[in-house]
Amino acid sequence: MLRIKSAFVLFTLLLITSSCVKNLDFDQIDDLEFQAPLRVSLLNFELTQENFFDDQNEVISSLHDESEIHIKDLIAHSATESITLDCYFLNDFNSDFSLILELFDDESNVVFTSENIEIPMNTDDFHYQLVFSDTNYANLLNMSKVKVSIYLEDTTAVFPLTANKLEMQSSLSFFYKYE
Repeated sequence: MLRIKSAFVLFTLLLITSSCVKNLDFDQIDDLEFQAPLRVSLLNFELTQENFFDDQNEVISSLHDESEIHIKDLIAHSATESITLDCYFLNDFNSDFSLILELFDDESNVVFTSENIEIPMNTDDFHYQLVFSDTNYANLLNMSKVKVSIYLEDTTAVFPLTANKLEMQSSLSFFYKYE
């Protein structure tokens, strides 16, 4: 009886191992790709109604600001597959805004200018996204400065002592491909 059980177990193991070997593909490891994103904060701000008035209480219809960004050392140039720009906005104002982002290299050459981003009034979750594929991101890898220009669409909708605000949080995500 023990001999029959041993033969049955041996036959079952032989059947299992021979059937599994046919379906194994040990070359699959060559097809393995690893894609890891790196997210870097680009520009964040909060503006209140006070920011749109000068010293004489006259409405300022546009604001501009430049900031240096130090991300070049974080970027693996050769492995970069794509870059994504994400901008999130909150606009409490009773006016639309338009915004333009410009990115510059070390010599102050413009490497990217966004389209006119229209931010609707009274919105608390407006998202703008732009994906740079491998054909149009090469200049972004050398950026060192960002400039934002904000334009108030309706200057009659701004009052000095109200608590409305415009917020922006933006980031760049670098996607790397490793094989």
